[in-house]
Amino acid sequence: MQAAPHSGGPRRVPFRDALASRMMAQGGRSAYAAASQFDRGFSNWQPTLRSADAEILRDHAKARARARDLYRNHPYARQIVRLAALAQVGKLLRYSSQIDFEFLGLDEDEADRWNRLFDRLWHTYAHGPGATIGAGRRRHFTSYMRLATRIRMVDGEVLEACEWDPRRPWKTCFKLVDVDRLSNPRGAPDTARLKAGVELDDHGAPTGYYIRNAHPSDVALLDAANAQTWSYHPRETAWGRPVMLHSFPSERAEQTRGITEFTSVIRPMRMQQEFGEADLSSAILQAMHAFVIKSNMDYTKVVEMMGGEVD
Repeated sequence: MQAAPHSGGPRRVPFRDALASRMMAQGGRSAYAAASQFDRGFSNWQPTLRSADAEILRDHAKARARARDLYRNHPYARQIVRLAALAQVGKLLRYSSQIDFEFLGLDEDEADRWNRLFDRLWHTYAHGPGATIGAGRRRHFTSYMRLATRIRMVDGEVLEACEWDPRRPWKTCFKLVDVDRLSNPRGAPDTARLKAGVELDDHGAPTGYYIRNAHPSDVALLDAANAQTWSYHPRETAWGRPVMLHSFPSERAEQTRGITEFTSVIRPMRMQQEFGEADLSSAILQAMHAFVIKSNMDYTKVVEMMGGEVD
């Protein structure tokens, strides 16, 4: 029996078949093996081309939460971050000033005297009593930078406010801000000028930051009112003094926010941790032995025969 000819307009051809026909017409192979559409090893690997913000802004919060959980509970992750902070910062950060005395029109002796004086002033400001360099007065400069290094590695970015306190001998002080608070006001969608709490100008340079007045998780606490409000902080004052500092490792052009350094290892480290816990539980169960005694005797007599006591 012969099939009826196709009717009712042009026949739809699957995209894969159409692409295969086009590739055959062009010689059958891609110029680069990495771009092959029909290689068995690559056929199911079809990543998309997206901008840096399209890749990061959707997933950075969830990746950051998982990285923090890994840092809290995985011994290797915690040790990696600790060693990285020690290697980059060390035990004590010293300032060694070397001014260009020739450019300033000073002689070498005057320059050495100025260098020694400035180093003393910096050490008093950064590591002196009272921890005046921190707005919260909890850490001196070295421990402050260790904390910033850990945050930058786990969270992928560091946000810092340059405060002004006229009651202190050195009025400039610094405060680390949780990057969870950096977000669009009232959950507004991202635009070309506002992305994940960062306000941008025509050239893509940040001009200001929208920061929640409390952490998002504080909605259920006593600070619920502040957790629902935002404040705008410019990047710098009109005369150029920095107000907010935002640091993150840029891996692509036009990147607005950072993402945790643990992105590529979160999944394997988590699976390794779960496997280790399951393996340990299995070993504990295998080490446990139980025995059952069947006898017509009273159980109290059996316990006494085995040296036990019956209450």
